Amino acid sequence: MQSEAIERIVSHLQAHPDISGLIRAVMGSGKSAVIAAICKAITLGKNEHVVITTPSRMLVNQLYRTITRWFPREAYGPRPVGKFFSAEKAWNTPVIVCCAPSAEKLGEILHKHNRKVICCVNDEAHGTECERLLRAHAALAAEVVIGFTATPFRASDKERLSIFQTLLYNYGPHEAIRDKIVVPWRVIGYHGSQPKLRDDACVDLIRDAQGPGLVNADSIDDATKYAVRLNAEGISAEPLHSKMKPTEQGIALAKLESGKLRTLVHVSMLAQGVDLPWLRWMCLRRPVTSRVRFAQEVGRSLRAFPGKTEAVIYDPHDLFGAFHLEYSAVLGGEIEEEEKASREMEFEKVDWAKDIPVVVRTMVEIWLRQLSLAFDVSGISERWVGDDWRHKPASVPQLFAARKRMVAIPRAPAEYQPGLTFAAQHAMELSRGACSDLIGILKGMLDSGGSWPEIMLPNPLDLTSAQQDRAEKAMDILGGIPS
Repeated sequence: MQSEAIERIVSHLQAHPDISGLIRAVMGSGKSAVIAAICKAITLGKNEHVVITTPSRMLVNQLYRTITRWFPREAYGPRPVGKFFSAEKAWNTPVIVCCAPSAEKLGEILHKHNRKVICCVNDEAHGTECERLLRAHAALAAEVVIGFTATPFRASDKERLSIFQTLLYNYGPHEAIRDKIVVPWRVIGYHGSQPKLRDDACVDLIRDAQGPGLVNADSIDDATKYAVRLNAEGISAEPLHSKMKPTEQGIALAKLESGKLRTLVHVSMLAQGVDLPWLRWMCLRRPVTSRVRFAQEVGRSLRAFPGKTEAVIYDPHDLFGAFHLEYSAVLGGEIEEEEKASREMEFEKVDWAKDIPVVVRTMVEIWLRQLSLAFDVSGISERWVGDDWRHKPASVPQLFAARKRMVAIPRAPAEYQPGLTFAAQHAMELSRGACSDLIGILKGMLDSGGSWPEIMLPNPLDLTSAQQDRAEKAMDILGGIPS
């Protein structure tokens, strides 16, 4: 992404300096290096500056470190790059990395000293439509404005960002997977013949997991206790939480990366800015209630790493169904926008001192979920919004819709046709969410003229195992009926 984007942006700056432009770049695509290259490409005169705004102090420090590497002191003087936020106000450097809430103040200071902002680069530009940042934009009065965001560009007057007039470059989820910037995910729900409590179900799910992984926990006490449980099951584990010293956290992560541990049981340790590209899997043991938190956690496992071909997500509570999580949401930053205007997912109040049951799904439902995710990331079809309804039985209108769209099945590769036929013929046994996944797959093939995903595909459905699974489920139902 970097070289192509830099060339496109620099050409725009030279040809159309009066038109502000937006760059869409998903998580992990090298955005910081592109910003640094832009700063270096701009020729500054006396009392002229490039200003980069970013939402938090942590991101200020990250960008500062990256940009500083592009401006060696021996070539650019003792201090070519400065930071501006509440505790540090370096406004007299050629390049200024500014915390967004302080940008208006920086603009006032520069104006007072007759300084000129040649270019303003807005990181996380989807947040610039608030009143404070619009005032900051006016105060900085930059000749050229460039924005970076992970969210899709919206051109309509009602939805677009008012500061930016055009989309300069688009690097979305499909391009990131194509270029191996991120890896595809494989979502595995809990499959069994009997309902199970989550601690037992998670042990079953991760027993055969390959490589280093993470399990999330409800509290520090819960993390400590579950790590003990995993060790008793032969799965080497330690807790990871905020009460540990940074050196202790670093040692635990190093042990996980080196293979001395199989997993860490963590408490909210995957917030924005944490980078663990070597992770191979994670188990979503805690039923998080925030889509933002959920997207952040899942996103940490998708970074590419040598030898890593996929990220395995163990999902015992079917959070992918509940949150309608898809690639564009995780890599594209759309969850943060949606969260501001919608309620968080509501789970019943849970007594964390007790174990809770997981969502048991059939083999066919798990297979349909992964296949629908493949259709989604390939842009062939979109998954329907999830919620509690996904776990209810398939509705009559759904059954009719699935039956009607079975004409699409011959368009699928031959090895996938038996699985789709089996699912459609037994659609009345599916959950409402699984049936919607099936309808979306069939509709996607019909609407696209028979397109089929090239990435994230599950293996063809094992019909023998699926039929056995169906028979076991029927026996469980019959066993619960009084004679």
